[in-house]
Amino acid sequence: MKVRFTDDAEVDFGEIGEYIARDDIATAREFLGDLKAFILRIASAPSAYRVRSEWSGEVRAARFGSYLVIFELEAEGLVVLRIVNGRRNIARLLREARR
Repeated sequence: MKVRFTDDAEVDFGEIGEYIARDDIATAREFLGDLKAFILRIASAPSAYRVRSEWSGEVRAARFGSYLVIFELEAEGLVVLRIVNGRRNIARLLREARR
């Protein structure tokens, strides 16, 4: 299945890497590689993750450590909307999201 990142998800990915790299660049690279691999695993079985209608429409989420990979399914494939700390106000983030 094809995977596409929104602009917001791309920014999230970069900011996560920059934050971890402040302490250890090698750890940041490893974490981001693991995160990408996890997203590809989501794409292989996206329906395994429940719809989170309390946030918005047909949005789904998968936990990766303390982060949530928030995504939707479209005809073209999986669209990663955001990658955020699970403690954030997800509903608000999705209302403000750029697609």
